[in-house]
Amino acid sequence: MTIRYRSAINKFNSAKELELIRKNNLGSFYRYDNKRLHPRNFERVLKRADGSMTDDCGEKAHIFNDFFASVFTCDNDCTPELPRRVDMDTCLTSVTFTPTIVRRTICKLKPTLSSGVDGISNLFLKKCSDSLCLPLCHIFDNSFKNNQIPEQWRTAIVVPIHKKGATSNPNNYRPISLTPQVVVLCKE
Repeated sequence: MTIRYRSAINKFNSAKELELIRKNNLGSFYRYDNKRLHPRNFERVLKRADGSMTDDCGEKAHIFNDFFASVFTCDNDCTPELPRRVDMDTCLTSVTFTPTIVRRTICKLKPTLSSGVDGISNLFLKKCSDSLCLPLCHIFDNSFKNNQIPEQWRTAIVVPIHKKGATSNPNNYRPISLTPQVVVLCKE
């Protein structure tokens, strides 16, 4: 069922894109392109703490930030006891990053257009994997050797996703963090 659903969606999108090409209308193309490449605006009204409503984007961002921060759990710095799975003298001294491994990992990504703070989508990474695998290999290798992750990779876009109930109530949303896809590659 899922394969037929995805196939139908892909056929619909292909037909829509073909229609745009045949129209030869630059304005229509850019409107379609912008909808696909840029995150959707959150256009709903949202309830303030006092019960009144707001449609101001900045204020809605603060409301979501306050709510998500209020339900955030802080780390108590206590590491749970876990059974050992390797000998005590076993340690990880190096990880090998090769262009082939990086390219193979990039090719496994889902070809989506969504992106993190860096603005790089999976589709872009997949299409440029031959050119990007070597520089990414060097970045991953240096990151591991120096025990540092680039600053840009430590940030995320937090998007509120509606769960259920009234869309005006911030309690009915959960946060999703959109991180740069190269961070996902590094973890694979």
